Amino acid sequence: MTIEISLWSAVTLAALLLPNLLYVFFKPVNPEKAEPPKPFFGWLEQLGRMGCILLMCVNIGPFQFGFRGDAAFAIWLIAVAGCIAGYWGMWVWYFVNDRRFALWSRMPMAILPSVVFLLTGALCLNVALLLFAAVFALAHCYNTYGTVRQLRKKERGDTPKRKKKA
Repeated sequence: MTIEISLWSAVTLAALLLPNLLYVFFKPVNPEKAEPPKPFFGWLEQLGRMGCILLMCVNIGPFQFGFRGDAAFAIWLIAVAGCIAGYWGMWVWYFVNDRRFALWSRMPMAILPSVVFLLTGALCLNVALLLFAAVFALAHCYNTYGTVRQLRKKERGDTPKRKKKA
């Protein structure tokens, strides 16, 4: 059994994780308060994330993969570059706007990394990566959607309600 490191996947992961590392040191100025996700979905999200990171970077025995041709690699490269550009664009927006998240950016920031993992699993025909990516995508998007819903409710609750005409 051989173990290999995929350079393309390692660079892709670094590009996805770098903004998150910066976030650790540059937290939001006024963080919004929202209930944490349900523990089960939090654990599922982390399980999916760790599985994606491991299987994307390290080719292990039966989980070895590669692109089935130049066309698949070209599609992957263009699609992933677009996803990462969009993801970084939202992070740039966050830092330029005094480290404040916009509600509109939260779901795309959950979807774009999920698409990267799903595309990699699908185009490399790596079923294990595809399964972990699906778990991550569903749990991450579910948790993010729950947070966005809570914050929108709070946002609407702060505005005065109109009185009904009699």
